Amino acid sequence: MRLYAGTKERSRGQGKTPGQAGSTNRPRLSRTCKGCGEDLGSSQNVYCRTCDGDRDRVGAFKMSGVKRLAELRASGYDPTATPEARSKIGATNRAQSERRAEWERTHEERPDPSTFRAEVLPKIQEAPLRRLAEATGLSLTHCAKIRAGLVVPHPMHWEALTNA
Repeated sequence: MRLYAGTKERSRGQGKTPGQAGSTNRPRLSRTCKGCGEDLGSSQNVYCRTCDGDRDRVGAFKMSGVKRLAELRASGYDPTATPEARSKIGATNRAQSERRAEWERTHEERPDPSTFRAEVLPKIQEAPLRRLAEATGLSLTHCAKIRAGLVVPHPMHWEALTNA
């Protein structure tokens, strides 16, 4: 029998009630997937099987894509500078600009960014990035920056973020 400081001659965990520090039979709280919000039950996982598999594939694809893009640019070819790519980027920028202009026409006053930080940002801390991106139409990367507090999005997105 091992002796532990302050326990006399009993082993660790013995005589503890559920939920008490050091107890091995405390109830577990239900968790949700960081990717899609699916209930994970009492699993210790952070992502569900679908999102975890997606993360592995997407992560590997992103890394290979980043490496390949660097190689292409080093050789003098930038795929984001092709006429087709520039056209897609331009169309997306025009659509976003039109959405912003419409919002500003219908809203007389633009809210202060501190309002976003105080009211919206705390509500989205646990929201999965995928849900934020789907609600706003913004990229996962941009949503990650928003949720981290690095970027304050245009006020037209605040309601969608709050409801995501």
